[in-house]
Parts: sequence; structure tokens; C-alpha cells
Amino acid sequence: MGLTSAMCGAGPCQNHHIVTGGAGRKADARFIVPLCQACHLRIHRIGRPAFEMEWGVSLELCAAVIEENWQVFRRVLSPE
Repeated sequence: MGLTSAMCGAGPCQNHHIVTGGAGRKADARFIVPLCQACHLRIHRIGRPAFEMEWGVSLELCAAVIEENWQVFRRVLSPE
């Protein structure tokens, strides 16, 4: 089973970087939100502020929750 969009639940997903890494680099995984192609195209078409208002979300908060869940998952898979 693949990832689904953090917004609409459709898949497959593309990584949307909510911040860039600077100098043409991608941001690290802490700043990625999975979006389906339609949501990904929409955010680039209307811009992040309008997209966040449309969905009633903060993509920064979404990315933080996703990252925290990933860290919990990693600890379960590889306990120290």
C-alpha cells in the first residue's frame, strides 16, 4: 500500500517541500508533506497561503506531525 495525500487521501503521492534547502537543494524530510498529484498541482497553482486556507491547515504543522510519527515508527522498528 502506498502513501496517500495528507489533504484528500488520494494516492499515489508526491513529496511537496514546504521549504527549500537553499541554493537549489531540496529541504530535508522534516519539511515534506505527501500530496496527490491534484493537490500538488493545486498548491503550486494557487500558492501555499490560499491552499492552507482552502484546507484549513498549516502545512508546517502537518509536516511536524508526519515527522514525529516517522520518528516513533523508527524507534519501534529499531529500539536502542
